[in-house]
Amino acid sequence: MKTQISFLAILLSLTLFLACSEKNDPILPLCETCEFTCVDPFDETALTNDCLDNHDCTFTIHENSGLDYANPTSDPVIEGKKTVFKMFDDTQGDPTIADDEFTKVVTFEVDSDLESFSIENGQLNDVQLRFINLCFCSEVVFKNATSGCIEGQKIDENFWQIQVNADFEFSSFTRTVAIDAIYEVQ
Repeated sequence: MKTQISFLAILLSLTLFLACSEKNDPILPLCETCEFTCVDPFDETALTNDCLDNHDCTFTIHENSGLDYANPTSDPVIEGKKTVFKMFDDTQGDPTIADDEFTKVVTFEVDSDLESFSIENGQLNDVQLRFINLCFCSEVVFKNATSGCIEGQKIDENFWQIQVNADFEFSSFTRTVAIDAIYEVQ
């Protein structure tokens, strides 16, 4: 019996040590009422709140804001009367490889009084859905979505569940961007 208690005490201590040594990320709320169909739940390419290794990512909400895409090297979020959603994914890449760093940004805006929305194809330009890949590459400009969908549901005063699945045309290829994440008010 003493051996079992000692083993359990050691196991509990090890569990607590490992739990405390892990990254201290905040717990994000779940959207219990969301029934989204924009992103396949098995899409492993979708960007989520679990950033890839060696990546920094944020999913932010900017209230009383708008978007201005005139300068691709500056933040497009400006003061306004809309709610802006912004995904930011940045990596320095492999330290042994030159010029493999990049920053991906996806932004769009909706009316501030909405608590949920579903937007498809022809409506994507109405919400100014744009994608830019800041990198050592050609066509470093905000691209309009050519097709796709966005779905959003307000969870509470600080969080929204958002799905984006959209295609962006470049001169020699089409880039599909999928996002399934909880966005937080900044």
